[in-house]
Amino acid sequence: MIYFILTCVYSILPGVFANIAPVIFKNMFKKLAVPVDLNTKINGKPVFGKNKTYRGFFVGTISSIMVTYIQSILYRYDFFSRLSLIDYSNWLLFGFLMGFGVLF
Repeated sequence: MIYFILTCVYSILPGVFANIAPVIFKNMFKKLAVPVDLNTKINGKPVFGKNKTYRGFFVGTISSIMVTYIQSILYRYDFFSRLSLIDYSNWLLFGFLMGFGVLF
């Protein structure tokens, strides 16, 4: 049971870091702090909300890619290879899709 929980947590780490990164980097990269909906409003309210920015989208996706890269390095060790659901041969694509998917 504990092994199953560890496998689940390890598998969602790229998505977790994609969600955490925009909050951590909210005071950096000010030029990317442009709302994704470009301030479009419907009934006076932003389409996606005022806190959904390109900065958060890019930083979140990049952090997911970085976590997946670290997981691909750890995959060489027996414990982590048994814990992994994928083989990380294409870690860049997987990291991008996890980060993009979570934030989209």
